[in-house]
Amino acid sequence: MIVDGAGTIIAGHARVLAARQLGLPTVPTIRVEHLSEAERRAYILADNKIAENAGWDPELLRVELEFLSRIDIDVDVDLTGFAPAESTCC
Repeated sequence: MIVDGAGTIIAGHARVLAARQLGLPTVPTIRVEHLSEAERRAYILADNKIAENAGWDPELLRVELEFLSRIDIDVDVDLTGFAPAESTCC
C-alpha cells in the first residue's frame, strides 16, 4: 500500500481489504511524502488506469490457480477474486 504524509491511502485499497479478510494485522506500506497535491492526484488516476488496462496471461493464470487449488494452505483461493472454473476457461 502507498500512503501520503498524512497516512491517507494513495494506492492499495484492495490490498487493505484483502488483508482484513485474511485477518492480517499489518500491511506493508510505502510512505511518499514528497508528492505535491497535483502529483498525488495524478498518481492516483494513473494507478487506477493501469489496473483498468491490465490483462492476464490465460495460461499463467491457469497454472497459478491450479497450483493454489492443489496445495494445502490456510487461505481460501476464492479470495483471489478468481473462480476455480476460470483456471480451465482459457
